[in-house]
Amino acid sequence: MYSLTSGKWGNEVDVTLWRGDAGPRGEWHYWATLTGRTRPGDEVWLNVWPPGGGPWHRCGPFPVSREGQAVSSPMAVWRDFTLVRACGRHDDVSACGRDKGAMVD
Repeated sequence: MYSLTSGKWGNEVDVTLWRGDAGPRGEWHYWATLTGRTRPGDEVWLNVWPPGGGPWHRCGPFPVSREGQAVSSPMAVWRDFTLVRACGRHDDVSACGRDKGAMVD
């Protein structure tokens, strides 16, 4: 696993898109995490763009329930979408990382 892209809220939290090849046929799996100085009310979700066009589908949000808690979305398998991005909310501000072509290394 490794981080593909990440965004920051003033050195407080990171929203990161992760990729792993845990599938039995080597499929790519993607998930989003929110880490750092999180607070209740913060959340993370994974946006996916389906084959054949949009709109974005949102998997989540998955909320933070205590200060400093790291949260993540469930994994999505690459064959089920064409683009993916990690998104989060911190201090009532939402942001998404840049889109990542799921089938592009």
